[in-house]
Amino acid sequence: MRTFFAVGGDMRLRWMVQILSKEGYPVSFFTGTDSPLMKSAVKEASVILGPVPFTRDGVHLFQPPSHGMELSALLSCLMPGQYLFGGNLPDPVKEFCDNNDILWKDFMDMEEISLENAIATAEGAISLAVSQCPINLHRCRCLILGYGRCGQALADRLRGMFADASVCEINPIRQTLAKTRGFDTFDPQKLEKYLRQSLFLIQFPLLSLQIPCLSSRSVKTRYFLNWLPAPAVFLRKPAVRPDFAGSPVRGFRDVSVPKPLPGSCAGQYCRSLERDVKNYYIYNRGKFLCL
Repeated sequence: MRTFFAVGGDMRLRWMVQILSKEGYPVSFFTGTDSPLMKSAVKEASVILGPVPFTRDGVHLFQPPSHGMELSALLSCLMPGQYLFGGNLPDPVKEFCDNNDILWKDFMDMEEISLENAIATAEGAISLAVSQCPINLHRCRCLILGYGRCGQALADRLRGMFADASVCEINPIRQTLAKTRGFDTFDPQKLEKYLRQSLFLIQFPLLSLQIPCLSSRSVKTRYFLNWLPAPAVFLRKPAVRPDFAGSPVRGFRDVSVPKPLPGSCAGQYCRSLERDVKNYYIYNRGKFLCL
């Protein structure tokens, strides 16, 4: 019988544990820093299910709202022949697995999982916008900073709600993609013009655009968000916070989104994670045997 051990993570991993358990697979779940029982359970498991993302600081497993166990503690328990799954696995973890005959798979390398993650992120952002914005999204000028998977998913859903979405993107290919899909698209040099007209600003992530006026070393940083009109809502990642020191009166609403947004707002999409874990294991190793 193949056994699963899930460790750390957020709502997505908890949903995966419930799904696997209901389907008859032996699965155990651990949150915390360390324990002898945890070490024993890890060594006995066939598949180790880690969080998405696997780590935030490169030292501890991701386990909100506090730190999980140290990565070194988990890795020391892994046995040759086991499978390790997680999201955005750091290179040292991959190297350790390769050197110790441990098979690994990054959830975010699976295109279908990345797309599901983007959808959950977009829906979570819209949920926050609806709850935080004092006006309807209908015909609202929305500005999306970045047109990666998350930006694309959000733009499509905002259009479905009849919002007026624009896209700021520095990558020429993504700019063209947004334009071919009918979105008003521009590069960061024209950002001030669009900010003055926008009531809903979302970053995916803000700093990936490398906009000069957003650099922490730039004097313009303190004035950037004051281009927004007073009723505007700014959704941002918690780690990305422009320097507001010395800025004029801020009339907009600054909203730090949960970390990570999919795990806070749409954990059930992990059914796709569970399906792909099983499919990948079957393809590479053999059959799953239900109880």
